[in-house]
Amino acid sequence: MAARRTIRTGEILRQNMLAAPQLVKRGDQVRIVARHENIEVTMTGEALDNGVRGAQIRVKNSSGTVIRARVTEAGTVEPADLP
Repeated sequence: MAARRTIRTGEILRQNMLAAPQLVKRGDQVRIVARHENIEVTMTGEALDNGVRGAQIRVKNSSGTVIRARVTEAGTVEPADLP
């Protein structure tokens, strides 16, 4: 978590003072990882939106198709429509 503003010494932290860090930024190259049972397929793509962990963003895959993907970690997403 990162502070949304400067926090003074001794100040009580509240949830609205914190923000989840962006793991993907618009224009970043991302790794798209699709997993099903024991099969894993990866390809590269370009993030079209910013995203924090768990957020759904648009990603243009290497074939030029725009898909919805869920941010899993820094620079990595998974297709949002997989179980």
